[in-house]
Amino acid sequence: MDYDIIEHLLGSPPDAPLWQVAATANRKKVLASWLSTVVARDIPISAGAREYLERVRRRVATLHEVGAQVRDRTGVTVIKGERIARHMPPWLLRHSGDADLIADDEQMLWRAVTDVRDTYDAIPQSVGVLRTTTEQHFVISMKWPAEEPLLDKPLGADIATCAFCGDVPAGAPTRTTLSHDEDIRELHTVAEERFQRKFSVKDLLDFLVLSRRLDQRLDQTLAQQIVAETVELRRTPELLNLIAKTRSWVDLGAHWDGIEQALASAASAEKARRAERAEELPTVYYGYPLDSTRHPGVVAEFHRIDDLDFATTPIGTCLLLSGEELTLAELERAHQVAASLARP
Repeated sequence: MDYDIIEHLLGSPPDAPLWQVAATANRKKVLASWLSTVVARDIPISAGAREYLERVRRRVATLHEVGAQVRDRTGVTVIKGERIARHMPPWLLRHSGDADLIADDEQMLWRAVTDVRDTYDAIPQSVGVLRTTTEQHFVISMKWPAEEPLLDKPLGADIATCAFCGDVPAGAPTRTTLSHDEDIRELHTVAEERFQRKFSVKDLLDFLVLSRRLDQRLDQTLAQQIVAETVELRRTPELLNLIAKTRSWVDLGAHWDGIEQALASAASAEKARRAERAEELPTVYYGYPLDSTRHPGVVAEFHRIDDLDFATTPIGTCLLLSGEELTLAELERAHQVAASLARP
């Protein structure tokens, strides 16, 4: 991988001044990664830029350590983060926002969540519940202060019981199965980002690194496995879009032509399935943390009180909303109910 790979993905002209590339990299949220390539080329940078880069390096190292420690203590699976960064060239920094952890079941999830709370003094940012007639999944976001708390985003850990939450409005179902092939698994975790936002430069860089990694192993059997697992996961439109966007900036090589063609033929069928709502989609509840009362046990309990839905959990009581709007009156009433639930 060339030192100017991020300039390629940013679409920066070869003769663009550094300050202009920096402004674009900052806007596209890959400033630290780009700065790491500048340092690798022995181009001088300011003391302020170097301090920022080193602070981000420490942040990334901390989050990788968090993932490894929580995995060792609770048995969760780490995805993204260090699992992708290990395949980057040593001179290229992969920025990381949080540690992403997958639990096998609800009991493991709450053990991991309470471990993060107790070890890092983290607080819940959100408690999401995805529920169908046969399944129930949790997505918990925990946050704690960064090294520079007034300048940088908080450190975080996202712990879930489903590897791929999908997108209810788009008709994409939830999926729990992780590929046995780690490279393919991480390919799918990058493609899943499309349900959160448009693919970013960071996503393209992640895909490029993984595609290069897979190129070293790629044969007809592995290519067929990528396509088959993507179809089974019901994510063909997203992976196809990721390949196409990356290819528009960087040559992926002939290996990916066949994969792209196979995905293209399957993507139209997947879009039709989504439009027809061919599979049951979960009802999504947005959990609004109300307190930090530590309710006993390692499962959540649900309550319907005064036309409001609540969950009492090992990390506190949450108001469960089926939409993202909450009135002041509802919030005041919810706090009163939470106080009553906290009493012995």
